[in-house]
Amino acid sequence: MLHIVSTANLDIVDGQNTIVNDWIKDAGGQNALSQKGNMITLTTEQLAKSNPDVIIVGQATDAAARKALEKNPVLSKLTAVKEGHVYGNPQGTFPWDRYSAEEALQVLWAAKKLHPADFKNLNMTTKTKQFYSKYYKYNLSTTQANQILAGENPTTK
Repeated sequence: MLHIVSTANLDIVDGQNTIVNDWIKDAGGQNALSQKGNMITLTTEQLAKSNPDVIIVGQATDAAARKALEKNPVLSKLTAVKEGHVYGNPQGTFPWDRYSAEEALQVLWAAKKLHPADFKNLNMTTKTKQFYSKYYKYNLSTTQANQILAGENPTTK
């Protein structure tokens, strides 16, 4: 799995010895990078060599993440892009992939993306609503929970 920080610069990624690497491992994945560091800049060619099966892009919806990667002549050839395994990362009170209480949900969400058959009974909408109710004392609507999971800004309606 490759974690790209955002669509603003596809060459800024998270490597080994990071909280991102920890949730990748906890979700049953393996970081496609051997380089160490948080928000490190690699060349597009270095990223292409990693050829990940799954790419997660922070601060993006699924559609925005796919569009950004498909527009790049090098990255568009990666296995994850060609096979449609590119996902925007959920974000609620804070992006789930970075240092927040929602990191607990991040691990579940990533595990479901990596191993859909093993987690077919895991309903992330329900889990998200339960989490926000328990820890933030906020009752999300189903629409709001789905917006968070899609990497969108949830509405307050």
